[in-house]
Parts: sequence; C-alpha cells; structure tokens
Amino acid sequence: MYTTENKAYNGWLKEDFYDLVAKIITFLISPFLSFIYSLKRMNSKSSFLVFFLFALFYGMCFSIIADNLDVWESNDAAKYRYRFENTKIYTINDYIDYCKEYFLFVGADVHDIYFATVTYFVHLFSDNYHVFFMTVACVFSFFQLKSLRYIIKSSEFDNGIQCFLLCVLFSLNTIAGICAFRFWTAAWICVYCIFRLYYDGKRKYLIILLLLPLVHRSFFFFDIILLLSLTCKYEKMWKTLYFFSFLFSGISVYIMRDATQYLPSIFSHMIEGYTEETIYETYSVTKQFLTSLSTIYVNLLFLILFWKKNEISSNILGLARFTLVYLTIINFVFPIPSLGERFIVLSYSLVAFLWLNIMGTKNKYNLLIYLMPLFMGRRLYLDFYMLTKYQSVSFFYTNPIELIYSCIIQ
Repeated sequence: MYTTENKAYNGWLKEDFYDLVAKIITFLISPFLSFIYSLKRMNSKSSFLVFFLFALFYGMCFSIIADNLDVWESNDAAKYRYRFENTKIYTINDYIDYCKEYFLFVGADVHDIYFATVTYFVHLFSDNYHVFFMTVACVFSFFQLKSLRYIIKSSEFDNGIQCFLLCVLFSLNTIAGICAFRFWTAAWICVYCIFRLYYDGKRKYLIILLLLPLVHRSFFFFDIILLLSLTCKYEKMWKTLYFFSFLFSGISVYIMRDATQYLPSIFSHMIEGYTEETIYETYSVTKQFLTSLSTIYVNLLFLILFWKKNEISSNILGLARFTLVYLTIINFVFPIPSLGERFIVLSYSLVAFLWLNIMGTKNKYNLLIYLMPLFMGRRLYLDFYMLTKYQSVSFFYTNPIELIYSCIIQ
C-alpha cells in the first residue's frame, strides 16, 4: 500500500527490488511493455528512466516517407525528414550562414534556428533520419519529464487513479508531438521554465522564456503574454478580462489580421498564415463542439481552483495568477487554430498541477477529474492516433536490440 512514508526525501518513491527487475525484464522484451508497466509506480526514478528510454526508441523508430514535395507539404513529419535530408548544414560555416539569415530576417524558409541546430549536430555523425528524430525526441522528453517531475513530487501525489488522470491531463503534449517537434518541444521548455520562474522563484529562467522564439517563432506571442503578466499585476482587472475573453473571442481574428500592416514582414506573414482560416471555418459542427468542450473543461477546473486558492503558499499563488493572465489571452485568441488551439495545451499542465496542489485528492469537486476522458475525448483520440500513425505495429512488441538494428544499423 502506498503511503507518504514510501517517498524518499526528495519526492521520489523508494525503489522496490522486484519492481526494478520487472522493469528491466519487460524492457528487454519491449520498451513499450516496460513503459506500460512503469505507469504502476510512475513517481520512481526507474520509471522516469523507462519513460525517457521509451521516448528515445519511439523517436528512433519514427517512420515516414518523404521522397517528393507533394508529400511533405501536407505533412509536418515528412517535411522535417525531407528538410533534414536535403538541407546542407554540414559545417560550422553552413550553420553560421543559416543563423545569419534568421537574425537578419531574410530567407522564406528560415523560421527559427532549432531545426538548423539539430540538423547540424546530427549531420556530424549520421545522415540517418531515424537518428534525427531520436535526437529531437531526446530533447522533447527531457523537458517533458523535468516538467512532470513537479506534479509527481507533490505531497498530494499518491499513484491513485485521480493522480494518474491528472498526469494524463498534464502530459497531453505527448511524444507524438515530435512530428511537429519545433512547437511542441518549445511548449515543454516553456512549461518547465514557467515552473522554475513562478514556483521556484528562479528569475534567470525568464531569459530562456524570452529566447523561445529561437525554437519556434510563434513563441513571440507567448513572450507578449509573459511580459503582460510581469508588468500588469492587477488581479481584479484580469478577472474581469477573463470573463470577457469568452464573449469577444470571435473578434480576435479580425484584430490580428488588421495588425499585420504594422509589423515586420516575418511577423505579418506568420499572422496571415495563422489567421487565414479559423476553427469555425475549417471544422464541422461536431469538431467545433468537441474542441470547445476541452477548452470549457480546463477553464472550469481553473475557475473552481482559482476561487478556492485561500491559504496556499505564495509560489502556488504566483503560478495561479500567471495562469489567469495566460488563459485570459488564450481564450480570446482561441478561434485562431495555430495560436489558441495550440497554446491552450500549455494550460493543461498548469491547471493539472494547480488542481493537485490546491484541491488535493480529497475534495468534492474531484469528480470532475474522473470525467476528464469525456471532456477531453477528442484530444485523447488525436494523441492516440498520432502515437500510432508513424509507427509500425511491430514497434509495440519488438525488443530493443532488433529495433536498433532495423532503424540504425541495417
């Protein structure tokens, strides 16, 4: 039986010898099987190691055809394979030239320098696109697990069903996100740095947050939110704007479109692409409803916990106030798919963490956590679909030696 005494002093669950042996044996049979088994005691060091290794194998076995422009123009994963295999960044001079184009705002395809950085690094020792995706999976999962560590080391975490569901909500930016790795990697770096800045009080992480556009250019938008949260701290004002953000979200598309004429071309082109279509123009009525349902759910959780936040520590309160500002702006721009629908995912992690630490595991409102799969059904389905889309069925039952041979050695 799990008790708080089972936890080591730093928040890890104490290792059990038989559990550790079982993880090793299952991993040698299949990394996926070991991943599933490790969910049983997910706040142990060995489980986190299994999660990390599974992510590496998932990235290594990522399979996509990208032999012509017609394929990759409509598929992010194919685009990155094609660009990796055809972008000639083999020397330090090639890399410097690419970075110059970025900082001088020239070059139609130069959106950030993260892709170029990974490409240059991998090309130093391999031209195999499996190694490329394994590398981006390494960075992605590192920051994902560093972020997840915050929720599992909470004194309220008990490995129960409710905590498991909160971890699912926290981690809905899954390893499948490496198909569009620039944004989703930046998202986990962002979540981790938010915890470091607001929860741990480490102000140096503000610098990393401001540099996130180097990973994905859309994080210029996040930096605006961040600066607003730091300079405009009127909680009553943000509460009022929070409610208006639902009512007037429809006009955000037109405001963004009008703003393009006043911005540099690199930003105006980005906004024009993002506002070309809205959720309401691209989705059927059913998809509109299911997408809105997940947003309603995370806002409902936040409303309950924000008005139940009395007598909590200052670091939790600071994180809750940032989340108020963040959700206010994201709700307003939600009809813009490449902004609102993407950036709302970051709030899942913040709200899941706040819920566990403010509401605990013994609260009458916790029924809402058990209803999470219903509210988040579309998102869970999309994650499952993406997790299996770029993997052969054999990946889920093949041993690690064969996986390495088939993807890298062969």
